[in-house]
Amino acid sequence: KLVAGVVGVSLDELKQREAQRRQRRAMLLVAASVAGMAITSALATAAWMARNEAERQRVRAEAEAETARQTTRFMVDLFKVSDPSEALGNTITAREILDRGANRIETELADQPAIQATLMDTMGTVYTSLGLYDPAARLAREAVEKRQGLLGPGHPEVASSLGHLGEVLMLKGEYEEAERNLRASLETKQRVHGPQSAEAAQALMLLAELVTRQGRYEEAEPLIQQALGIRRALYGERHPDVAASIEALGLNYHDRGDYDRAIPGLRLALAMRRDLHPQGHPLLAQAIGNLAWALMQGGDLEEAEELQREALAMKRRLYGASHPAIASTLINLGYTLELRDNYAAARSAYNEALDMQRRLLGQDHPEVAATLASLAFVLDRQGKREAAIDMLRESLDMRRRTLGPAHPEVAAA
Repeated sequence: KLVAGVVGVSLDELKQREAQRRQRRAMLLVAASVAGMAITSALATAAWMARNEAERQRVRAEAEAETARQTTRFMVDLFKVSDPSEALGNTITAREILDRGANRIETELADQPAIQATLMDTMGTVYTSLGLYDPAARLAREAVEKRQGLLGPGHPEVASSLGHLGEVLMLKGEYEEAERNLRASLETKQRVHGPQSAEAAQALMLLAELVTRQGRYEEAEPLIQQALGIRRALYGERHPDVAASIEALGLNYHDRGDYDRAIPGLRLALAMRRDLHPQGHPLLAQAIGNLAWALMQGGDLEEAEELQREALAMKRRLYGASHPAIASTLINLGYTLELRDNYAAARSAYNEALDMQRRLLGQDHPEVAATLASLAFVLDRQGKREAAIDMLRESLDMRRRTLGPAHPEVAAA
């Protein structure tokens, strides 16, 4: 009351001011408490999330380490031979080891699907490299199914397996299913690794190879150019992948009849390969053969034959007695010999290639059909026209079955 009288304010108003002051102080204390609680909660949440992430990383690292241990143990056991009588002869072939391993993967690792899928995918690529496409496709398909079930469709490992499956289906001539898998692989790799990644470039090259095999040459060129640009940005000019894209671009120009651009590109790719692989390599042998084919088409038969014989000798040394790459080189050599009027040698090369393709690819395949057609022309030039016509009809029917009615190779047949 005394203060109210001194300051000239009514007692009620003074009491109201005091109540408001106390209320503001209480609100400040509450706000500070809430802020402190929020900060404490945020710190606790961050610590909890960091602990969970660390635990996830630890579990993942342990799982990857266990996968590596299991895979190593499996591969070591695979090469152990306790009983020589298990082999089909006095030596054990790579095919026996692979077949034995494939059977063990399915029976012994059924309760470890992640490791099982990894080994199936790896061994499928080995079968593909050896030209054994049927077991390769079976393993690759099982790897895709298992990884999709374990990891979901958008996982990088699923994309990798889809690419492997698409590649082997392409080599088997099953183009429609191959394209579905390769496009799915490309889409996932671009999303996960980035559109300018090495993984995306590799997927682009596989898709370009597929559409090329289907006669869609103009559609293939921008895919190759895109992959080449990515690889140059990543690796510079001197790298095996850059050479591969330059080579593919040269072949694309060749397929479209543009030899003025095809031959310089293929020479550049071959020079890069010789520099990168001076002791010989499958990719060097392939580059030699590709340039030889373009030179043959351009009319330089002497250099073409010389290069083809070099490529054939290198592939026999690298692959052994039987492989699709050897068959393709025999066909190219046969065609050059045919153009040089050496029909007996050409027919011998074609027949050797045809026998090899039938063993490796089966009786009904686009490449078998192409070789039949080549052999038919040699028969015709040797005066065996009726046999040549029958063989061309067989080739045409096979191409329609395997490529569909609206394909350039069907028109050619």
